[in-house]
Amino acid sequence: MPTIVDTAINPSPALKAAYEALLGKLVSLGPIIVEPKKTSVHLKARVAFVGVHARKDCLIVQVVAEGPIASGGCSRRSRCPETGIITTCE
Repeated sequence: MPTIVDTAINPSPALKAAYEALLGKLVSLGPIIVEPKKTSVHLKARVAFVGVHARKDCLIVQVVAEGPIASGGCSRRSRCPETGIITTCE
């Protein structure tokens, strides 16, 4: 079954470079598990902490953290009682 990496990220050089840069930064923090799905990619350590969704011209990245992430590129924050705050960035 094709995944989002096969169908949307790999064909676009810009999205592929951004996705690989994100993976490189996260791997430097410790081991991660990459779980490609049909419409997104989940990145896990013990639990999923990053979701990557490909759009035509950008990647939407959702990060689960204990507190808010201060960044100009983040468009939305929501509270998740079990895991913390979900921050969405494009």
